[in-house]
Amino acid sequence: MSIANKLISEVSAQAGTNPQCGLVLFVMLTISPLANGGDIPIYLRAQHITVDQRTGLSTYHGKVQLKRGEFSFIADKAIVKQHNSGIDTIRAFGKPLIVSKRNPRKNTLITMNGQRLLYLAKSNRVIVTGKVTVRQDNDVITSTKVTYHIDNDTIVAEGMDRSTRVKAAFQIKHLATQSPPPQGIRK
Repeated sequence: MSIANKLISEVSAQAGTNPQCGLVLFVMLTISPLANGGDIPIYLRAQHITVDQRTGLSTYHGKVQLKRGEFSFIADKAIVKQHNSGIDTIRAFGKPLIVSKRNPRKNTLITMNGQRLLYLAKSNRVIVTGKVTVRQDNDVITSTKVTYHIDNDTIVAEGMDRSTRVKAAFQIKHLATQSPPPQGIRK
């Protein structure tokens, strides 16, 4: 039994003796090493957790918060699938589900709102579906499906079918040294 599962069992047992305790669980899980060579722990918080040792599934309910490095999300519910003492996938659901990733080198924050999330731990990718809105500074992308590659800050937005289109609005930053726009084009 992993350390995280032992901790969950102990806390759950204590909570079971006092059902009035209004417990918020905080769990730290570590996934397999990433391509960049390091283990980055995943921290999860929720109001309630259920762990099934046989299947490797953990279900988190109520104000679920996940943090892994500069990446985080907030959801109503999350289901974690573990394999060989590491996290394989996380599915999360919310109305709305909020995802954020801070890039301290560029001093930027990317946020995504949607209804469903699939986090693929080994490839460090997130797929957000539903009515998805992605924001970075004043730039906005709306779609029904967004795949976010966390390690290299790459976003791929697409419709779920041929009738759904991706919409994007980008704020163009003009520098004071730029020449004026060509004649006939208004700002």
